Amino acid sequence: MKKILLIIALMFIGIINVNALHDDVDFLSKNIVSNNYSKTQARYLQKELNMVMGCDLDTDGIVGPLTKACILEFQSAYGLEVDGLVGPATRTKLNQLYSEDKIIVRSSTVRIHDNPGTTTPILFRAKKGDILTVLDRVTLSDTVWYYIRTKDGRYGYVTSNSKYTRSTFVEVDIVSQTLRLYENTELVLDTPVTTGKADGRHDTNKGLHYATFKDTDRVLMPSNSFVNYWIRFYEPRSLGVHDATKWRGYSVNFSTYGGTVYKQQNGEAGKPYTGSHGCVNVPGVKMSKIYEVIRANKYNNMKADPIYVH
Repeated sequence: MKKILLIIALMFIGIINVNALHDDVDFLSKNIVSNNYSKTQARYLQKELNMVMGCDLDTDGIVGPLTKACILEFQSAYGLEVDGLVGPATRTKLNQLYSEDKIIVRSSTVRIHDNPGTTTPILFRAKKGDILTVLDRVTLSDTVWYYIRTKDGRYGYVTSNSKYTRSTFVEVDIVSQTLRLYENTELVLDTPVTTGKADGRHDTNKGLHYATFKDTDRVLMPSNSFVNYWIRFYEPRSLGVHDATKWRGYSVNFSTYGGTVYKQQNGEAGKPYTGSHGCVNVPGVKMSKIYEVIRANKYNNMKADPIYVH
């Protein structure tokens, strides 16, 4: 708690900022002055609005009427000047909310209590795949309880027991074409990705999955594609999270990753400028860290980390 208070104090006086705490997260605030944002920064804006406000914006880098409406909605919701301009106050608040600590519900349902402890009154239940914001932690009888906020603004306490919640997981946001990696509740990495071609045959399967197997320097069949890192998460179709360095490039490139690449219907699935065959294609520069953090186990989900696709 003292560490959190110190960080907040330092942020307030301007000694450090949120970016310094998340070096591998692409924040809206990077390289942006007032409302003069580049197409890349507009993509970051759209993915952050999608997460914080649930706007379902294509991350196409075009600040059109839907994006502008979501900016106004965000400013109104958080007591900011409602001018539709992404100035310092709006950027700072949006980055702060985007980088909040999270956990994911892994059981079919989990009880949310009004205070720490299994005997305290139950306020409501969260369901499998719900991502909850962690606002504080309380230890009771050697068990950590998270004080959480839901997406719809409800608050309560939930156990850290791994039968019910997990603090290390991958979130794949198909609308935003963004992957987020949480390690011990903290957002440690995000990246544009390309998911399955949205044609009804190659779409990436949604739901709460688990990392069942991982490997390096692997040739994927039947496409005969070489990848440096492979994490399988969906057995029926043998889908995985992997780099696509050989055909989409090593670095973040919005021509082949992110945006609306997965929606392009002109061309065969798996080609650089269309969606994948169903796997989650990740820039090589980002994939090694995901591989390092995520644990895989084909036979025991308690020892495997969740991969949530939505």
